[in-house]
Amino acid sequence: MRAEQRRIKSVLAQRGLKISDVPLLTGFSMSTIYRALSGGRTGRRVKQAIANALSCQVGDVVPNERLFLIPAGTQIEVLDDDQVGDFRAELGDAVTLKTPRKLTFVRPITVQIQNISE
Repeated sequence: MRAEQRRIKSVLAQRGLKISDVPLLTGFSMSTIYRALSGGRTGRRVKQAIANALSCQVGDVVPNERLFLIPAGTQIEVLDDDQVGDFRAELGDAVTLKTPRKLTFVRPITVQIQNISE
């Protein structure tokens, strides 16, 4: 079970609800609810309705993630040696090291970025 699913089950259990209660509370179909809860494309209104029905914040139940395609040949420069190690461990043979802190993507990959903040 993924972390998102555990989080949703936990919120539902704390409120004494089942997933089948959510469409009744929001007015949206079960397929729309599932799509929102699994990170699929839905509007902000759907996500907010789910959060309101469960008396929680949107981020408590709806994944806030973005997927990006990084084309082959893209180069990024990281800030320190620890980040180089982290990238290499996470991405494996998808990146090569051109300089001590410059990584080059050797094949296109899709990455998931969560909790973007400044």
